[in-house]
Amino acid sequence: MLVPSATVAADSVYCFQADVLGTQANFMITAQTREAARIATGAALGEIARLDCVLSSYRTDSELRRLNAAREMQVSPDLFTVLSQAEDLHKRSGGAFNARMGAVEALWRTADTGLPDAGALRRAVDGARQVPHLDAAERLIFRPRGAVFSVDALAKGYIVDRAIDAACRSAVSAGIMIDIGGDLRCQGRAGDQQNWHVGLPDARLPYANSPIVARVKLKDRAIATSGRGVRDRIIGGLAYGTTLSPQNGMPVTAHLAASVVASTAAEADGLATALLVLPSEQGLLLAAQSGAQARITQANGAVLKSADWSCLEAGLSPQPPAKWAEFVANSENPALRPSGWVSDWALQIYYEAFIDLNHRSSDYRSPYLVMWISDKAGHPVRTLLVIGKDPEYQKDNNIWWNLYGSRAPKIMEVRSGPTSLSGRYPSFWPGIDDNYASVGPGDYLLNIETSRERGEHTFRSIPVTIGRKAFEFDIKPTADMGAIKLAYGKQP
Repeated sequence: MLVPSATVAADSVYCFQADVLGTQANFMITAQTREAARIATGAALGEIARLDCVLSSYRTDSELRRLNAAREMQVSPDLFTVLSQAEDLHKRSGGAFNARMGAVEALWRTADTGLPDAGALRRAVDGARQVPHLDAAERLIFRPRGAVFSVDALAKGYIVDRAIDAACRSAVSAGIMIDIGGDLRCQGRAGDQQNWHVGLPDARLPYANSPIVARVKLKDRAIATSGRGVRDRIIGGLAYGTTLSPQNGMPVTAHLAASVVASTAAEADGLATALLVLPSEQGLLLAAQSGAQARITQANGAVLKSADWSCLEAGLSPQPPAKWAEFVANSENPALRPSGWVSDWALQIYYEAFIDLNHRSSDYRSPYLVMWISDKAGHPVRTLLVIGKDPEYQKDNNIWWNLYGSRAPKIMEVRSGPTSLSGRYPSFWPGIDDNYASVGPGDYLLNIETSRERGEHTFRSIPVTIGRKAFEFDIKPTADMGAIKLAYGKQP
């Protein structure tokens, strides 16, 4: 998203970020003062923390975990609502969405060196088919033997919805967007714009900086994306997606990504998962029947859209998709591009942000981070990654900010993609500059700069030589900056 840069009347857009639910959250609030925006963000964070204790499949003390240890239990209104929505979507999707797959997911989480045992997987799938009974009058859940509830595919959206409600109750604001790991919802206006703009990355590339290939404009709507990404499991050198088929318990393979726009984040979140499982035509029909719009990227890269998806893109200025498509087309043919760069090679950067857990507190703020390539003289070539949407704090990354000047705010965008891991930023550079023009081999600098709201600032510049020789090496973390792995060669 392009961060609204100006003020309208007495309102400005204020941006905050935090690590929640194992991923990163962004809060963008149109308000008269930063203090009002901060109050709204605090209320949203409080609601997120409360619901994490209810809905988490990972916390041993969550209400959901207690339910999975019981056969019958009276549950809180939030847990009952989420399970009710999950069972409703299970029926509407013909079983493509299933929130009873906890035992299947557990088998995959422990599959480090090989695929799950076929017999155990079959039994877990059979257990997930057992239908629970929900008593609305008493909020009682009767869990059949073998069914293990896991509501992650809907809960994150539900939490976004409730966080929006909490923020709106706490302070006066003209607009708000809450984005948790790519699932987001917008209310009101974005500064002096009526709509919030959200980018969709190229689903073929499992990197945090995949190029934006589509943009949508949203007002009082939500968007969620499910699909392949940086959370894929690597088993025996092969990548397996995290969305599992309720039919056989195996990762789905027909689609790379499904993005859904709906009235609530919970609905968008659940539908995106269902569409990833269903055949494309059935998925688009389900979205239409649900009053939602959808965009599906198939395994071969083909894109299918709802008939009314185009209305979401109307009025948006042209963006690099055309240039990116041209670059890909020109790169796939010759062994060497005209520039001399090996066509299907890229520099892959795996950066894990340093987090000082010993000094982390409720006042902790995730670092604002920028990663870019420059030539050996320090002139910028391409910005690879920007984490943190607030220009006021991103300016503290003064080396990058001063290099890019007025272009810097336009590079900060909100994107909807598969959930990422907090603090882990796999990125790539395929040899293009900021204008999507190919650059040649030679000596370059990989630059990483971070800053925090509390004033800490770090900068590291790493020389890399791009040629026809592949390489791979690790850079150890320092006291204030995380570990880096660099690999140059054919993209996986």
